[in-house]
Amino acid sequence: MKALLEHCVKRLVDHPDQVTITERNDEGKRIVDVHVGPHDLGRVIGSEGRTFRALRSLVQILSNDATADLVVDIVEQ
Repeated sequence: MKALLEHCVKRLVDHPDQVTITERNDEGKRIVDVHVGPHDLGRVIGSEGRTFRALRSLVQILSNDATADLVVDIVEQ
């Protein structure tokens, strides 16, 4: 899942070398942080958040652990 998300985000941005994906657990929640450069933030969010919602849906569908809450966040580097 992490590799697919990273591949999708890198295809969207102008500076793919600045994209990193990190995963962490916090109080029973699985959190996936998508780190992008400041100029690429709008490209990942998309018009009215549509692109980011699609990425979030993709991650939730591909998530192996259906019991844990899954949160996907975009973090500007």
